[in-house]
Amino acid sequence: MKTIIFFFIFIGCYTLYNSSEKAYLSDSFSLQKWIQSNRFFTKITGVILLLIGLFLSIAFFGLSAGIITWIVATSLFLSLIILITPLRVINHVSLTVLYMLTFLIEFFF
Repeated sequence: MKTIIFFFIFIGCYTLYNSSEKAYLSDSFSLQKWIQSNRFFTKITGVILLLIGLFLSIAFFGLSAGIITWIVATSLFLSLIILITPLRVINHVSLTVLYMLTFLIEFFF
C-alpha cells in the first residue's frame, strides 16, 4: 500500500513538473510529449493524483501521520525530480523496475 501511495505522489509531482514552463523539459518519451503539449489538463491531473495520494495516505497512516507523510513524500519527490531530471540519470524504465521491485518486496514481506 505504501508503494502505491508513493507512486501516486510521484506521478502527481512529475506531471506538475513537466507541465511547468520554467522547468528543463525533455521529449524523449511519448508520454512526456503529450504532458508538455496539454498543460492545463496535465496540471489538473497532477493535482488530482496528489489528492488521491493524500487520501490514501490518510486512510493508511491515520489523519495526522498521513498528512505529515504526504508532506514529507511530496517535498522529497519534488526536490529529487528538480535535481535529477535535468541530469537525465534516471529514465522511465529504471523507475518502472524500481517501483515493481519495491511493490514485490512490500507484497511478499
